[in-house]
Amino acid sequence: MAPANTRNTSGTWRVRRRIIHATLLFCAGQIAYLTFWGADTRLNETLAVGAYALVGSVIGAYVFGAAWEDISLRRSEAYGRGYDASH
Repeated sequence: MAPANTRNTSGTWRVRRRIIHATLLFCAGQIAYLTFWGADTRLNETLAVGAYALVGSVIGAYVFGAAWEDISLRRSEAYGRGYDASH
């Protein structure tokens, strides 16, 4: 039996994962460049701290978004209809 909520979540998560991976690879490249070839300046330090902060926020948002969607899908299945069915 198909779930009550018929949204195609696999397609949206595929796009989200590509964006997340691209962002993480960019941050990793920036940090690697600054570590091995960057001069020891305040600007480079600020860029590295910003890259680490971006990595942390992207990972946190990814985990939070996945958990939020799982909870939403469980609730919609528990009520026997999707959220979009009320419109």
